This record gives sequence, C-alpha cells and structure tokens, in this order.
Amino acid sequence: MHLAFLTPLAALAILVVILPLLSVLAGRLRDTRARRSLGLPHPSLAAQVAVPVAIVLALVLVGIAAAQPVIQHGVPRQARTDAQVYVLLDISRSMAAAQAPHAPSRLDRAKRFAVGLRGRLSSIPVGLAAFTDRVLPLEFPTADESSFASVVRKAVAIDEPAPQRYYADRATSFDSLAQFAEEDYFDLNVRHRAVVVLTDGESLPVSPSLADTLRRPPGVHVVFVRVSQAGDKLWTTGLPDPNYNADPASGRFLQRVADSLHGAAVSETDVAGAAAAVRASLGSGPVTTLTEPARLALMPYVTLAAFLPLAFVLWRRNA
Repeated sequence: MHLAFLTPLAALAILVVILPLLSVLAGRLRDTRARRSLGLPHPSLAAQVAVPVAIVLALVLVGIAAAQPVIQHGVPRQARTDAQVYVLLDISRSMAAAQAPHAPSRLDRAKRFAVGLRGRLSSIPVGLAAFTDRVLPLEFPTADESSFASVVRKAVAIDEPAPQRYYADRATSFDSLAQFAEEDYFDLNVRHRAVVVLTDGESLPVSPSLADTLRRPPGVHVVFVRVSQAGDKLWTTGLPDPNYNADPASGRFLQRVADSLHGAAVSETDVAGAAAAVRASLGSGPVTTLTEPARLALMPYVTLAAFLPLAFVLWRRNA
C-alpha cells in the first residue's frame, strides 16, 4: 500500500497562492502605515498570520486535489488464470434505437445485459470493449466485478469513438473481431479465450477469412447477443427518424455469422444462455488467488478539507 498521484503536474496549481498572498501583504502594509499615522496599536502576531496561513492551506489542498492522490493497494481475488473473456458492445448509431422516445435504447439494454452476464461469470476475468468498424478496449480482463460495472456505466456511448470511415448506411463491421486474435488484448499465457458481442446485428458483410483468423491457436470463441426488438426506432425530437428502418433479417444474419464462426447466438433476454455458452467454450480450469491492483481516490476528501480554511477566511473577513 502506498500513496501515488495520477496527475502530479496539476499540483502546479499551488503556484496561484502567490497572487492572494501578495494581495494580503499589500493590505497589511496599508494597515500598518495607517495605524502608525493614527498612533493605533498593532494587532497580535496570531491575528496577522491567521488569514495568510488559511489562504496558503486552502490553495495547497486544492493543488494536492488537482494532482489526484490515490492510495494504491493489492486486493486478493479468486480467478482462473487460463481463461479470459471480453464483452464487446456495439456503439453504432442504430444501437440508439428504442421502443419509444424515452424508453431504454438498445445500448442501454446491452449495458444492463453486460452487467448481468458479468455476475454469472464469477471467477473468470472479464474485460470490456466497444466497436463499430474497429475495437476499442476499455478495460482489460479483471476479476473486479464492480470495476467492470463502473466502466460499463461511464465509458460506453453511441459513436464514442466514431467509426474510422464515413458510412452512408452501416458502420458496424464484425471483421473488426479479428483484432482479438491479432492484438495482445488477452494475456499471452491464456489458452481459453471468448468474446461476447452485444449487437443489433445490423452489420456489413463478413469476410470469409474471419473464421480462420479467430481459429488461429489458441483461438477465440464468439458468442453473439442480439439486442433488438420489433418496433425499435431512432427517435428525434419525439418523432421516429424516417431514414431509419430496423432490419428484420438481422437475427437470421447474426445466426449465420455465429454458425460460420462455430460460435453461438442468443437473444437479449437470455443472460443465462449466454453465460452457459461462454462457460462451455472455456471449459473448466484451476481457480487461484490473484492479487489485483486497486485504488482509493482521495481527491474528494482533500477537496472537502480545502473548504475548512476557506470558510475561516470568509468568517474573518465578515467578523
């Protein structure tokens, strides 16, 4: 366990303490001259230094908060070392479709599915990624379920990032799944690998080479989850977008892709089925105790502490 700063250079904000101190010093000099001219007694040393010290303390605390202090420590977790999973969320524009203007979108339902699925994959490290025509890893596989849920809630949004190329119709490309076989998204010593793809299935055609790429040892097993319901529409200002029509054949297309990759396809209501398909693809393996890094953020507490000397300065000014 040790203290660390995530953005240490931000602590240079402490330098702004010079300006208010110069202002206080100038006021003190004027006060001293006036008292000398009028023959008035000088205030005590404590009364003279109280406000400057409070100002320095407040701004130092603000500088420390800007540096984002954290306590880093290790947390023991039970997890397999031979298996890892990625949950991959489609963030293309069609995933913003919903049953009604204020109903949960496909992406909202996919997020809820992802968190529910994570709870059924205990002891298996799970990572998170988003995709359109490319894959963007958001969190590498971890046994920390709370961290996974936090990233799902805060880091996933439609077209963030946007597709690399402009598409007049569809941006989603399942060919981007090849990155899981070509890039080091999984630990090198992991033999059992799986990707759960949450998508509406409205994708570009799939390259015949994708299956061979994903079968390249140690291989990547794919489970598709179709997040789409009859009546989903893209809503703008309370009215459906006339330029968007849900693809009624996307379910059949997704099943064909799953079959070509020797994977599985389930609906958005079948969390148990998706979890079973993932566990079947990973088989069984030893569960060991891993020590994963964890952080306790201190910035909120330091920021609150900065208000105490600031309140004292305001009180002295009005006293």
